[in-house]
Parts: sequence; C-alpha cells; structure tokens
Amino acid sequence: MFVEGSGDQAVLEYYLRDKNVEIKPLKGSNEVVAAFEKISNISRYIHGSKFVFLVDSDNKPEGIFENLRALNPDFYDSHFIRLPCHEIENLFLDEKLFKKTIDKYLRVQGNEASSPSEASIRKYIVEKARESLPKVYKKECSLLMQRVVERFFAPCIWGNKDFDWSTAESVERQLTSEVFTEDNTENLFHLLSSEARQVYNNYENINEDTLLSKCDGKQVLGKCIWYYSHKAGVQASAFRNALYNHAYSNRAVSMTKCNT
Repeated sequence: MFVEGSGDQAVLEYYLRDKNVEIKPLKGSNEVVAAFEKISNISRYIHGSKFVFLVDSDNKPEGIFENLRALNPDFYDSHFIRLPCHEIENLFLDEKLFKKTIDKYLRVQGNEASSPSEASIRKYIVEKARESLPKVYKKECSLLMQRVVERFFAPCIWGNKDFDWSTAESVERQLTSEVFTEDNTENLFHLLSSEARQVYNNYENINEDTLLSKCDGKQVLGKCIWYYSHKAGVQASAFRNALYNHAYSNRAVSMTKCNT
C-alpha cells in the first residue's frame, strides 16, 4: 500500500496490524500518483502481488482524478483509493469518538463528573476547523493557480512550435514582446483572481459536517488531541492511540466513514 506520508502509515498500521500488508510512505500525493502511473503501465505483467494507492482528497478538483483514471480505468477502479475528505486525520474529528476516549481516562480517575459534553467537544472541534481554513485556502488556491498558469503559458511558450529557443536573448525578447504583454498580464490576473474567488465562495456557507471534512485534518486533530489529553490527564500519544482504538472498535463513527 502506497500512502502519502508517515502520518497515514501510523494510522493504517494500527488498523492493518494483523493483515499481510506492507505500507510504504512516500512524499506526498504526487509520488503516490507517479507510482500508480508506473505500475499501471506494467500491471498486465504483474502476478501474485496486489497494490493499493491511497491519497488524500486535499479538496482537489475532480478533473485531476478523472484524468488519472483515464490512464487505466480498470486498474484505477481496483487499486486507487481517494479518501472522502481532506486527509486521513479528518476521519477522527468526531465528538462521540473524543467523548468515549476522554471518559475512559476520567472513569479510571473517578472524575467522570468533569467530562465535557458532546456538544462542547463538537463546538471546540469546529472552532479549530475554522481556524485551519487559511491553510486550506492556500493549498487549494495554489493548486488551482498552478493549473491556470500552466494552461496560460503552454500555448505561448513550450507549446508554441514557432517559439525561438536558439539563444537566451531570443527567449528574453519573445517573453517581453509576445508573452508578458499588457493584455496577457491583465488576462492572467483576472484568471487567477477568479480561481481564488471561487475557492473562498465555496466555503462561504458550508455546514459543519462539510467543514470537518474539508478542514486541515492534521492541524485540527493535533490541536484537539493536545487539548483533550490534558483535560484527561494523559500523554497526547496515549490519547491518540486510545482514540484510534475506539474508532476501530466502534463501527458507527469516524474511520468507518471511509469504508475502504
């Protein structure tokens, strides 16, 4: 199983510890996609091994995954998994799950009366999710803007068969006279501004469930675990493991939403 990084590996190793699965952390979704592309090209020659490619949604445009599937639809459908949320940590942003974990420790201490309500836990998680949005905006805007820039400059430069690459001077001259013209610069500005505006508009009226699915899961889960582990009087690492254990044993919440 190819995953984006060590965070995904830690979660999945906990759930798949009794399975014959080797989890290989890579460096981000681009490397997982590259591995998929390479192996899908030779998939008909592979026998006796199975592969899974797991990537975060990261709120990427649907077109990215449609283009990837088009490379090898059967192999994609059988082996490629896109999480139904920003990243794997979002699956644990569940007030019921936190409540069970907190109560486990407070019960041992005989301090159940100080247990926070599910409503208050939900309020705190949502608050931290909203605080994470600037990081989400940056990631989404950057991805969309990169695609805009690539589409904009491709026909002008590397996709232009008449572009003169003979000398550095000729390249500079064409960039000045043909690419970075006043009209082109203004057009690019409007394209980039439009993409950015659309990202912000998409979040303007989202409900709490959608917010918890789209927020920066690593940041929010980390802050919530730190806060409630202190409330429960335990180390954050122990609280995190207990959280994973409750999610694994209770099919009604969190990790099972993924159903992968």
